[in-house]
Amino acid sequence: MPDPSANAIANQFAHLLTPSGRYPQRHVTIVWNADPAVTELEVVFIPRTDDPDEAETELWEEFRGYLDDWDCHQGNASGDWLKHAAWTPAAVFGRLMSQGFATRQAMINAIAEFAEIEEAGWAREMMLAFTPAGEPHASK
Repeated sequence: MPDPSANAIANQFAHLLTPSGRYPQRHVTIVWNADPAVTELEVVFIPRTDDPDEAETELWEEFRGYLDDWDCHQGNASGDWLKHAAWTPAAVFGRLMSQGFATRQAMINAIAEFAEIEEAGWAREMMLAFTPAGEPHASK
């Protein structure tokens, strides 16, 4: 689970986090690098409200520059986010699985990032298969 105190954006917009401290899917953009397989991925908490205030507007102006550091992104930076089945965190993860991950650790890190999204319980369930060191749990 993300640590809101370590994230200036989460601190500023803490009222938009869920009671668990996870990010609501409507307030995330998923960014990743791929060559051609996914090498790194981050789920970014970036609030987007229906009536943005000055702080939110400034945040988005800075965030657009951050997006330039990544090969691909999908999320609330697009007006289609969550409006269609293909524009959800689960659908993005499915496409990334189809694309492939450069390493097993890159895949585990991606699943852990998706697990920070409140509505992505599927990712938290997937993480149960891995220890913090990234080794599969022994079947009982």
